[in-house]
Formats: sequence, C-alpha cells, structure tokens
Amino acid sequence: MSKPRKRTNRRPRPTKTNNRIPRAIAAPAIKYFDFFTNESSTTTFATNIVTAIPQGVGQGHRVVDTVLLVRMDIRMYITGVDSTNVVRMAFFHWIPNTSALLPGAQSYYEDPGTFGVRTALNFEGRRDYRTILDRTVSLVGNSSDLTNKFTNTFNRTVNLKGRRIDFNLAQDTGYNHVFIGHFSDSAITPFPNMIYSVRTWYYDTM
Repeated sequence: MSKPRKRTNRRPRPTKTNNRIPRAIAAPAIKYFDFFTNESSTTTFATNIVTAIPQGVGQGHRVVDTVLLVRMDIRMYITGVDSTNVVRMAFFHWIPNTSALLPGAQSYYEDPGTFGVRTALNFEGRRDYRTILDRTVSLVGNSSDLTNKFTNTFNRTVNLKGRRIDFNLAQDTGYNHVFIGHFSDSAITPFPNMIYSVRTWYYDTM
C-alpha cells in the first residue's frame, strides 16, 4: 500500500504584474497680468482696477472665471511739482460685484473732501473692502528746486495667497477685484505725477 502524500500549506506564487507608480499630475501654470498707467494726482479721489484679467488662452489671460491670486509686484514712481505735495495712495480688495458697484470717494476713505490726505478709512463701509496697503507720500521741491524728496520710488511685493477673484461669466467684472486709489493735496495745476506698474501673479485652474 502506498503512503499518503503529505499536505503542504505552500501558497501559489503570485504572477508578475507591472506595478508602475503613476506620474504626478502637473501643477497648473502660474500666470501674470500687467497693469501700467501714467497720471496726475489731484484732490479728486481716483481709482484704477488692476486685476481686470481678460478671458483667453495667452499668458495674461484666464481660462476660467475664478482666479487664485499669488502675489503682486508694485513699481511706483511719484514726482512732485510744487514746493510741497502730499499724496495718499492705497491698494485694496473691493468685495462687491464691480458690474453693480464701484468704489467712490467715500467708499474706501471716510471723507477725502473734508479731511484731505489724512482722512481715516470708511468705518461703516468696512465690509466692502479689504486693505492691502495704505501709504502717505510727502514730496518736497520741484524740477527747478531739486531735493532728495522731489521724487519717491516705491517698490513692493505683496503676498496675496488665499485671495481669489470671482469673475462674471466671460466678463472682466466680478467680485474681490484689486483697486488702487489715490488723491493729493494739490488743488491747482501743476499736479504731482504718478507712474506705476502692477504685475499680478495668479492661477486660473486647479
């Protein structure tokens, strides 16, 4: 009589599989949008929107209607023309939809007409804006009486991570745009001059 075979608990060898680690999904490309202007600063409060990014496929365009901000590079050159001038300028987020409401003379500041360049910010309307920076610049001298305060150069990189702009469908209007606002104590010509460029870095896809 033959002996019974011994049982073993050996498991079958696994078949070879091609276990490849998937490549990481490429991060969205960072883009930038440039704004540039050259203008005078008077006692009348003036604003410019610096984030009106058009829709398109180029470097300075957006593909979708939500933009995630990264930072802003500000380059500003302010020149005086009288013996003395004071310029007040600020960068701020304007939270309401710009197609329905734009910042006016008493939207961000309390009352430039009454208090001039030393005005406080608008307390009652504080839910409509978020300050990025607010600065007063003093200028002394002019082109025929040069001093070290005849001009003021302002360069700043501002971190905007965590902020976003929601555009209206296929428009450059929307919520939470960035504005620059400025005015001065110069009521008659000649007025102090402002030359500035703003490069806004952003992502427009996730």
